[in-house]
Amino acid sequence: MKILNQEINSISFDDVVASCQEKQPEGIELDYKKDFPDKDLSRLIAAFSNTRGGLIIIGVTEDKQTGFPSSWDGISDDAGLIEKTNQLALAVSPLPDFKVRKTDEKNGKVFILIKVYEGDATPYFVKNDSNVWTRTGNIRNLVDIASPEWLDLLYRKRDRSEKARRNYITIADEVFKHGLALEEKLRIRLVEEAKLKGDGSENNYYLKKLGTDTEIFTITILPNYPRSAKVTPRDILENANIFRCTTDFTEFPKQNLRPIPDGVMATSHSFRGDIGCNQIYATGLLYNCFDVLAQNRETGKSVIYISHIIGGLFTTLKSAKLFYNYIGYQGVLKINLTLNLNSKDVNFYRLTGNDPFHWNAEEQALLPNYTWEFTLNTAELNDINEAFGKFFEMVDEIHWNLGFKTVSVELVKDFMKKNRLVF
Repeated sequence: MKILNQEINSISFDDVVASCQEKQPEGIELDYKKDFPDKDLSRLIAAFSNTRGGLIIIGVTEDKQTGFPSSWDGISDDAGLIEKTNQLALAVSPLPDFKVRKTDEKNGKVFILIKVYEGDATPYFVKNDSNVWTRTGNIRNLVDIASPEWLDLLYRKRDRSEKARRNYITIADEVFKHGLALEEKLRIRLVEEAKLKGDGSENNYYLKKLGTDTEIFTITILPNYPRSAKVTPRDILENANIFRCTTDFTEFPKQNLRPIPDGVMATSHSFRGDIGCNQIYATGLLYNCFDVLAQNRETGKSVIYISHIIGGLFTTLKSAKLFYNYIGYQGVLKINLTLNLNSKDVNFYRLTGNDPFHWNAEEQALLPNYTWEFTLNTAELNDINEAFGKFFEMVDEIHWNLGFKTVSVELVKDFMKKNRLVF
């Protein structure tokens, strides 16, 4: 099963050979093909998407009776097979989440690997085919037409996965509210203790109720179907250094994590009244919210620098990459971003880079709340180029929603270079 738990980008020719030598049989999550399956690939991808996802290895011959690999010579290196796979996947609706690549070459041969992720927009159909295909546990018939009961389950799965994500995010929002209340009690106690000294040191603390002068940006990242624990809360707490990411903008997760039901959390506030909350759950939910309100030094106006938003977003994404590698999760991730404003009387300030004039650098807030939703998979997070592509997509969409027409790839790359942000 080791090869099923590897990121597709890390699987080598020798890894496939070693797995075959260990006699790993075909099953619900693994399929062997001797040659490229032109006619059946769309159906195969749909079946994996409708079940638990899995890995297709092209270049391995299986024993039709047992499902065990019988030979593993690979196939001739043909770059066109990658494009052909992408074209055949387009025949599946909705478009499935998958990754395709070839291994390194040995004696002119490679293996083609197709990693299909479990879908949450089930059922997946092959266009011009009225059947819904699924994976089975039957070695002699691994792909079959979904039964009426299974088809009903696929329709309900889409709703259940969405409800599960909403439920976990709602719980995390409530935990943040209670954590903020505890931080407020701590602030009051520190101020009162300082007042007893009679030296004015209470002025070193924030003297208003926490949350009074804040604009909160919240990031949630979680598996597409967070239905079971993937790690224990104790493991998260004890091994947080493995997936902690620290940048000039923020740190995620914070050092002061403590246990909560099904996970860990950390809340914080500063003498300026900044507040923040980190939460990580055993089901794979990462929750990071922080204050993005600042003051423009030249005008004194309340301002939100988009650099602060995307700096925190990068930090959380980098931690997510490390976290999901740590817990061994591979699959689709749902990312939700929200910006809740206490007041519309705040300006947004875009990325400006080396532009000395900053033309059209500020825009007035129009809405009390802004939301963004994105989908990516763990394989994309683990590929530097694809991770940047997704990050740029998010940065560009954030700029657009906040009133700015465009942001260039070069500007974002320059921003990342200056701030030492590397996936």
